[in-house]
Amino acid sequence: MKHLIFEKPTIAPQLINGIMIDFPFKIIQDGKKYERDIQTDHVFRLGLSTFLLIGWGLNIHEIVESSIVKMVYPFVESIIIDKTNDGTIKEYDEKILTRELNTIPYPYDIDKVGEIEGKTIDFEEPLSTIGEVIETNRLADEIVQLRDNINTLFNDKYKENLLFLNEERGILNFFRIVHTEEDFTHRLASLGELIKNINSKKLKSLLKKFEKDDGSILLLEKFILQLGIKDFELISILRNINRIRQGFPIHTDKAGIITSLKYFKLNYPIDDYSGAWKIVIINYRNALKELMEIIEKDNVG
Repeated sequence: MKHLIFEKPTIAPQLINGIMIDFPFKIIQDGKKYERDIQTDHVFRLGLSTFLLIGWGLNIHEIVESSIVKMVYPFVESIIIDKTNDGTIKEYDEKILTRELNTIPYPYDIDKVGEIEGKTIDFEEPLSTIGEVIETNRLADEIVQLRDNINTLFNDKYKENLLFLNEERGILNFFRIVHTEEDFTHRLASLGELIKNINSKKLKSLLKKFEKDDGSILLLEKFILQLGIKDFELISILRNINRIRQGFPIHTDKAGIITSLKYFKLNYPIDDYSGAWKIVIINYRNALKELMEIIEKDNVG
């Protein structure tokens, strides 16, 4: 078993357009039988953009340290536990939260956070059957390979990649089993990042007609239509995944969530988050397959 113990958080040197908070913590790994326990020391720095703080109704010049630390702690705890479970924990790491990460309005209740210094989290590696691990890894590997093939084909013709990936570790989310709504929400957020990171600038240079405010998915749709392809499903898949992502965990657009879940033959409310995530990610895989087929035809043409 591992024990994650937080120490006193502190405000770090500020960003030009935001604020940074350092969360020091230690991880103690119980020694087996007569072995010594192993302790490692870590610091996770979380940055908050000014626009995100404004979205939370905060004035950066009037922030109370104890309050802002409690506000961001749930994000930090989730990130650290995920990193520990997938083996990517570092002595020092950092992340910056912005308005683009679907965190408006503020989603947590800080009264439930309590004191952070001395907070201990006991956890073990997620329990999964060998079959689940193999199946999940195969699906993740297939997604990585499809994205790589799409970029290779697109780059061969247009000299740039079509799909971007801001954080390589985002792919690691597909190797984890989903158990709760919180797990489901975090996976959706990571998937949403993958979906929206399309080379919009290049697509605009290839399109004969587009609007200035067209989003990345719409630009991709117009590009496919411009190729003369009219019967395809991948855009609907991406849009419905995105709509579900935007609805969790706040549920501000319940009608939209229900419609998008029905698209994937899922019920609202979700009662099996593990099964729901599997269906969503398989559909994303299917969208990539169709996109690769389209890029292949374009490349040949």
